[in-house]
Parts: sequence; C-alpha cells; structure tokens
Amino acid sequence: MKKLKHPNLVIFILMFIGASFSSGFQQMAYWSPKVFWYWAGAGIAYMSTAAALILIVYLNKSKKEGGLVRSTKLIGIIICSLILLWTTFVMIAGQSGM
Repeated sequence: MKKLKHPNLVIFILMFIGASFSSGFQQMAYWSPKVFWYWAGAGIAYMSTAAALILIVYLNKSKKEGGLVRSTKLIGIIICSLILLWTTFVMIAGQSGM
C-alpha cells in the first residue's frame, strides 16, 4: 500500500465531509417522499467520520511524536467522536418523532 504524503489533509477533508453531512442530513429527508436521502446522508456522515477516525489512529503511528502531533490527534479524535454522537442523536430523535 502506498503511503500518503499528507495524511492530515485527508483526515481533515473526511472530517469536514462527515460534519457537513451530519449537520445537513436531516434536511435531506425532504428531498423525496421516501427517506432514502436521509439514510444516504447519515451513511455518508458515518462512513467518512469513521474513515477519518481510523486514519487518525492507524496512519499517524510514529515512534517520535511531538506535543503538537499528539494534541492534533486528540482534537481530531474528539471532533470525530462528537460528529458520530451528534449523528446518532439526530437519528434517534428523528425515529422517535421529535
């Protein structure tokens, strides 16, 4: 497998995609009479955020990590976790009829 030159940029893009779909997928339910786009948006939010989380944890493994790299990893993990929690909350609230 070819090593990425800028893994943090890929992680940021995936987190951005996950955050944008997480905040907007509930409006996607009104795109058609069926809720296909709602679930498609939720799925994209989950997949891109999970991919970013996996890349944060496994791709940036190096023996000599500085304080900035560790803090960036920690912030990224917190943001990914919040995106996943928010998406789950909106899905549960939407299914319960809120």
